[in-house]
Amino acid sequence: MIKLSQGIRQKNAYTIKLAELAKSKYKINDAVNLINENNKLYERTSFDDRRDIILELYKNDSSNSIVVTSTNKEKDVLNSDIRSYLVNNNIIDSKGFLFNTQAPISLVGIEKRFSSHYEIENTIHIKKSFNGIEPGTSGKITNIDLNNNTITAALDNGSIEKIDMFKNGDKISGSVDTIKEFAKGDHIMFLKNDKLIGVNNGQPGTINSIDENGIINVSVGKNRINVNLNHYNYVDHAYAITDYKSQGGSYSKVIFSALADRVNLNSFYVAATRAKDDFYLLTDDVDQLTKHASRPQDKKSTLDHTIPNDEIKNGINIHSKVEKDIDNSKQNKDLSRIEKDGYAIEQMPPNDNSFEKGMEI
Repeated sequence: MIKLSQGIRQKNAYTIKLAELAKSKYKINDAVNLINENNKLYERTSFDDRRDIILELYKNDSSNSIVVTSTNKEKDVLNSDIRSYLVNNNIIDSKGFLFNTQAPISLVGIEKRFSSHYEIENTIHIKKSFNGIEPGTSGKITNIDLNNNTITAALDNGSIEKIDMFKNGDKISGSVDTIKEFAKGDHIMFLKNDKLIGVNNGQPGTINSIDENGIINVSVGKNRINVNLNHYNYVDHAYAITDYKSQGGSYSKVIFSALADRVNLNSFYVAATRAKDDFYLLTDDVDQLTKHASRPQDKKSTLDHTIPNDEIKNGINIHSKVEKDIDNSKQNKDLSRIEKDGYAIEQMPPNDNSFEKGMEI
């Protein structure tokens, strides 16, 4: 047994005990029971229901809370919910500016081999040469074939390429191009290292000022830096962040939105040990979450074994379930927001880490 320690960030008996239990796959059930005994466990099958509870928990202590999610889809929806609340209550300046942003698609291990983790219009970047395509080439995804596990992309060299993800998924990376609004007071996160401006992937900050030219002044720790969003646009809102991006962070109150099928020992440990004072857990299935959180992350490469058909189908079905649940939620609750954003966009002028250590293995 290997036991790795970390600096103690927890400040009370509840979070100290939780962090200790979350280290071991044999004690995950005890950790979940501890959360339940403290009345901080919510099981709701509907994302709409979890979403309402998360917003209320955040509103109760907005200056000290962070939402941690197991999927990027949930992160994006919850960021929108929370930011709307903060703008409506004048906590964030209502005068914001829209900018094109990029968000790297963070995939680890076997996830890199599935076309289901990408969407049409995502940008792909070739990292290693294959099929005569040179590193540094980029392009837009034009088609995704889940049955054959391929993506087709129009590359900037003028070619149209169909990429077999089982064979070459580890040789590409992807990013999501999105239009986002930023304003004075926004909490943001930098998504890519840049030595020139002095920011790191996963580093948080708060916007002190912003103008229509994309120049933002940001407080990062004890420093203030200027960033031109037209030159560096790997920026996102940081009211909700993924468990992957939360590594290394410490927060007074953590609200963990955990889709049971997307949690493992590593991700549960990281989320549970971010909290200094309080920790809440919301999931669609407590029993399944406990089961999955008791499993260490699979560190094997897909080249080490042949992937059976049922595993392929399961991976695709899990991803489809997440998308369907969240897309339904958006349709039910965000029609007015979507219409507003669509109008705002029409008015616009043309214009990579391992999980934190500390578990018992």
